[in-house]
Amino acid sequence: VDSDTYALAYAGDGDDGYVSTFTISSNGNTITEVASLEHMLANGTNNSIVQIDSDTYAVAYTGKFLDGFITTFTIPSNGASITEVASLEYNTSDASHNSLVKVDSDNFVLAYSGPDEDGFIVSFTISSNGSSITQVESIEHDSDKGRHNSLVQIDTDTYALAYEGLNSDGFIKTFNVYSDGTLPVELTSFELLSNRESTITLQWITESEINNLGFILDRRTPNTDWAQIASYITDQDLQGQGSVSHQTIYTYADENIQENQTYDYRLADVDYDGNVEYHTTQLMGL
Repeated sequence: VDSDTYALAYAGDGDDGYVSTFTISSNGNTITEVASLEHMLANGTNNSIVQIDSDTYAVAYTGKFLDGFITTFTIPSNGASITEVASLEYNTSDASHNSLVKVDSDNFVLAYSGPDEDGFIVSFTISSNGSSITQVESIEHDSDKGRHNSLVQIDTDTYALAYEGLNSDGFIKTFNVYSDGTLPVELTSFELLSNRESTITLQWITESEINNLGFILDRRTPNTDWAQIASYITDQDLQGQGSVSHQTIYTYADENIQENQTYDYRLADVDYDGNVEYHTTQLMGL
């Protein structure tokens, strides 16, 4: 909260939800509880707390009936009081393993385990005083499992998520989150499907899409720069799905190639506002 004041969100007696404040001296010699608020009587587990502004905080947690909640609080710099401001039930069936991260002044992104323990990413706008909480976008990024989430920011619009996935294996997955909180196309693979005679066939798979109008495919050779060879405008197979949370498989056959020549490919998606986003995954030296 400030140099010697801290706020903690936790599950207390009966798994009820609490927020407490403490003062901790700079040398760590003293720890003193200042104030405490029981904000959820039924349940308050899997807590993740972030600071919104100088005296406002948001907590994502598993609440009553194991549903997902985000609640905001005001806490002054001395931690003397904790006041609930607003609350949003963002999932009405099942939500756990929350990891909440601040994107910018009023945008936030949350990783959590939803129904059937599937992995979800959802974004929100939260006003600086905590009075309004609005869900913006949601994607199901893993349909097998998405538990024990830990989400961190890499740069202004890129985030990394470590989590327990299929077969309880460990995964790290990266995402882009735009400054307005929207989540773009989640590309999970871009690969060579076949290379036969005069045709190179490419395949890419999306796990979810948000406002995706379609794709642009570029190609280059060792002697030429990137050039567009196909797009959603010229090829209906490259048209996007709009906003969906299911897997989609795309293929494209490049039939205009020469023998004894190598090619690189890159892929971009275009949203309904005309914004073009190039994916970092590229195919090189085919």
